[in-house]
Amino acid sequence: MNLQEYVKLHENKKHGNYLLPIKLYQMKVPDYFTDINIHWHEELEIVLITRGKCTFHIDLKPYTVTEGDFLILNPYVLHSCSQYKQEEYEADTFVLNLSMLDTNHDSCSIKFINSIADNKVIFPFVIRPDTPGYSLLKEYFLKSKNAYAGKQKGFELELKAYLYLFLHTLFTNIPVETPDPVNVDDVVTDKIKIILRYIKDNYTEQLTVKDMAEQLNFSEYHFMRFFKKYLGVTCIEYINNYRLDIAAKKLCMTNHSIMEVALETGFNNISYFNKLFKEKFKLTPKEFRVSVTTNIN
Repeated sequence: MNLQEYVKLHENKKHGNYLLPIKLYQMKVPDYFTDINIHWHEELEIVLITRGKCTFHIDLKPYTVTEGDFLILNPYVLHSCSQYKQEEYEADTFVLNLSMLDTNHDSCSIKFINSIADNKVIFPFVIRPDTPGYSLLKEYFLKSKNAYAGKQKGFELELKAYLYLFLHTLFTNIPVETPDPVNVDDVVTDKIKIILRYIKDNYTEQLTVKDMAEQLNFSEYHFMRFFKKYLGVTCIEYINNYRLDIAAKKLCMTNHSIMEVALETGFNNISYFNKLFKEKFKLTPKEFRVSVTTNIN
C-alpha cells in the first residue's frame, strides 16, 4: 500500500490540537456503547484497564485484558475493542501524536521516538501487572493523567516529563520486537484497511457484497469468507454495527428525527433500524436519546 492510500485511511478524529497533540479518554462500557469498531490511526495509544474485563483485537488477533493491564498500540496498528461476555469495564486511554515528544532529531528522537513512530520497534501489545517495570509504568501513567486533567501552570512540561519516563521504562524493562519487513499478515492488513475505508466512505449508501468484493478483486464467495475469517463477523454485521454507532452519536448530538437519523446512516427501513438498535443498545432510539439527555442534564 502506498503513502497516499495510508493517508486516506487515517482516522478522522482529531486527538488534542496542534500545540498539544494528545487526548485523554475515559471509557465506561456499556454506558453508551458496547464496542469500538476496528480502526487505526497514526498516533501512539496507551490504554490502562481500570475495572472489569474486555477483549481487544489487535492486528486481527484477540487479547483478553483485565483490570490493571496496559495495552501499547503502535501507530498504524489495526485494533478494536468489545465486551467480554457482557462484562462491564472501564479504561483510561492516552492517544498522542509522537511529534509532541520529538526533539529535532537528536539522539533521543532518532533512537527511541522515531523508532516507535516508524514501527521499527514494537512493544508487547499487553503488559500485565507481573511484568518487570510495571509499577513504574503505572506510576508515570497516573501522574501523566493527573497532570493532563489538572492543567495547572506548567502542566505541559510535567506531562511530557512523565511520558518520557513512561517510554524510558518501556525501553529499559520490556523486550521489544523488530518487525519482519516482509510479512504475509501485512498483505491481509492492507486489504482490510482498504475495505474498512470503503465502508467508512460509503456507509450512507446501499452497500453490496459484489461492490465490496470488487475493491479487493475477490469473488463474492471469497470476500465473505475472508471478511468473516479476519474480522470475526460477517460484512453485513460489521456494516450494521458501524452504522448504529454513528446513529447513536447523531441521536446524542443532533435534533434530527429518528427517521432522519436512520436514513442518514444508510437504513432505509425504520422498523429494521429500530430492531437492530434495540438489540445493540438494549433501548429503542427514542429511549436512548432520552436516557442520554437525562444523564447530561
